[in-house]
Amino acid sequence: MANPVRAGARRVPPVLSVTFATVCAAVPAMAQQAPPPPEGGLSLDVEVIAKQLDIARQQIEPRLGATVYDFTRPAIETQPQGDNQPLNQLLLQAPGVVQDSFGQIHVRGDHANLQFRLNGVQLPEGI
Repeated sequence: MANPVRAGARRVPPVLSVTFATVCAAVPAMAQQAPPPPEGGLSLDVEVIAKQLDIARQQIEPRLGATVYDFTRPAIETQPQGDNQPLNQLLLQAPGVVQDSFGQIHVRGDHANLQFRLNGVQLPEGI
């Protein structure tokens, strides 16, 4: 391996990076003044967009390419482990759902663009 000094590269000593972090942490934060409120006072009107998006998501029609499978409580309870069954094992009961060697769920050969809901509540992507 070539010597970095001979190759023209400069080595940064580790002490320099530690010192730099200490200097940055020692600088006080400067407070900023908020703009004054309007003459009529503060407006407390809040517009909730999330509810509108949930309604729009629920109105996606299967004929547009979305497929919906519902698992009712009686259907879940008739499974071998009943309601103690993990969610990924329950999903494997739907047509076109497979599990790979890493344990990931694939619907119709893909694991992207999926949305899972439990009692109408959208589950996070990590499922």
